[in-house]
Amino acid sequence: MQSLVRGDPDVDAICRLTQPANIDRLAFVDNKQVAFDRGCYVPANTQATLWLNRPLFYLLYVPCTVSFRFCDILKMYVAQRCLWQHDLRLCYTSPLVHQKRNEHDLLQDFDSEHSMHMQVLKLIDALEPVQLQGTVDDLSTIYQQLIDVGIVQQQEMQPLTEWVRLCKHHLGVTSAKKRCLANVVLILVFNFSACLDNLPLLTRIYAQHFKQVVVYADLPARFDWPNVHFLPLREGYVTQRVFVDFCDRYGDLLAQSDGVMYAMDDCIIQPTTFANFDLDGIVMSSVHTEGPLNSHSGWNWDRPWGKQAIARMFKEHSMPADFVWCGGFSDYFYVPREAFCDQLIQFWRHCADSGVFLEIAIPTGLLWVAAQQLLSARQLHDTEQLVLWDEQRRPLATKDFVVAALRRYAVVHPIKFAEMPERKQWLLEAVGMQ
Repeated sequence: MQSLVRGDPDVDAICRLTQPANIDRLAFVDNKQVAFDRGCYVPANTQATLWLNRPLFYLLYVPCTVSFRFCDILKMYVAQRCLWQHDLRLCYTSPLVHQKRNEHDLLQDFDSEHSMHMQVLKLIDALEPVQLQGTVDDLSTIYQQLIDVGIVQQQEMQPLTEWVRLCKHHLGVTSAKKRCLANVVLILVFNFSACLDNLPLLTRIYAQHFKQVVVYADLPARFDWPNVHFLPLREGYVTQRVFVDFCDRYGDLLAQSDGVMYAMDDCIIQPTTFANFDLDGIVMSSVHTEGPLNSHSGWNWDRPWGKQAIARMFKEHSMPADFVWCGGFSDYFYVPREAFCDQLIQFWRHCADSGVFLEIAIPTGLLWVAAQQLLSARQLHDTEQLVLWDEQRRPLATKDFVVAALRRYAVVHPIKFAEMPERKQWLLEAVGMQ
């Protein structure tokens, strides 16, 4: 979305040189928006623009082998051509900002804009025939075409190639098309390695829905499970250590995936339900009250793995005084690939090293990265998840209750097979695999 500008509007040097007395008289109507249809190219630039679709942020690339006052205009012509591939449009809106312009040498501005005026029709002719796929690689296709017709220089491909690589890595984009669970990696964690005997059943259920299932378990290691990664998880108290190790081992797999799902072995997730959620945002369990650390008490906050562990982390690593902490059930989550970023993993690494409880470290990290990257964070509540504790778990001993719950909810916890092996058959029946 391109905003018009009040005050000293953003017009070119020709307008300023030929109509100096009229610049201050320009006025715009309030509360109007105009979207330009496919095939209608309009100039836009970098200032006062609002980008609403994160997977398309790769279109923010500004070319560097044209003049300074042409580069952002060229960027937006390229962006419009790519937007149409996704059935999206550029929109102009009534002014959202007021500009006080600094002094310019108008003749220098005109000289910098001259190539733009002389090549704009050639540019449109070059953009029209290119075959696009709706991916970040479309940038390379377009700029190669612009090199061929002499609008940009061959040297453009070096920074552009690096930009495309970084977009794939940090935005998790190869395409702005809808993410799918089939391209999501599932991290399955066993707090007790003795429960790995249930792995074949869970793999049978999950493998058909996910790109790959990566399995971790707490120590002691079991050598009869060579494809399982064993880490000191302290019976799940520092499960966040898994995600650090995963990024170290599976960086290439992560870069080629849409996102990461995580679940404990006794926390049964329903993939067909998750597939209908917005996979561009985070999906997690609901959390307790959010706020600065000194606003929390009781629960696990006053245990050695709560505020005491966080205090140890503060001694080693600087944290903002008003950093928002929260706690809650943390036996599953979904995170889009770009949010599973270095900053989040580093935070979880510090939490694990200091012994911070997973039910503090995981939700705090997820909501922090969601705020940093302006992502939605869908917190599942009782209507979408069934999480039972203590005496509430009595109904889990009956087949009808378990089967109905597994069919109704996106998440059911806990389904423990060791205490009732017949639950394995109930699970298969619930997912239609018996």
